[in-house]
This record gives sequence, C-alpha cells and structure tokens, in this order.
Amino acid sequence: MGEVVKGKCNCGFESESFAVGVGRMSKFSKEIAICHICNIMRNAESGNDVDWLCKNCSQQMYPLHFLCNPDKNYYCLNCKCVEMKFQTVMMWD
Repeated sequence: MGEVVKGKCNCGFESESFAVGVGRMSKFSKEIAICHICNIMRNAESGNDVDWLCKNCSQQMYPLHFLCNPDKNYYCLNCKCVEMKFQTVMMWD
C-alpha cells in the first residue's frame, strides 16, 4: 500500500497532497519530484524517465527521497530551509 502525504513547514507553506509508494494497480513506485529551477513539486513514477522532466522548463527533476517519518525534516520550496515535515493523510492501494 502507498500513502498520501502532505507537507507543512514552519514558514506557513503547505504542499498539495502527494501519492507515494506502490499500489496494486501500479507498475512503478510513485515518488515526489522537485524542480529547483521552477520551484515546484509533483508526483512522478520511478520507472518513467519522461515523468522526471519538468513540464515547465524541461530540466531534470530530482526525487525527494521520501520516507514518511514525523521526526525527519525535508527541503521547503518556500523558505529554502530543511524545515518541512510530511504527514500521512490517508493510505492508497
């Protein structure tokens, strides 16, 4: 089963919800991709190379190596600090 997660940072930034992990109907793992040029995050499939190109600038996006751990901080696109925490919103399959 996968998780639907949402990031929240101390600066007030809240991300959209992202599906991460693998479900029964998925061939590939869903991950969170980051474009540091366009300052965006979105879902991408691990086995789909085209999914890892930014739709805005066509540059390579990078994975947010994600493990939903309430004690771990992640990079925030808003304040550029490693202060964002992700919380599980629900499970998906």
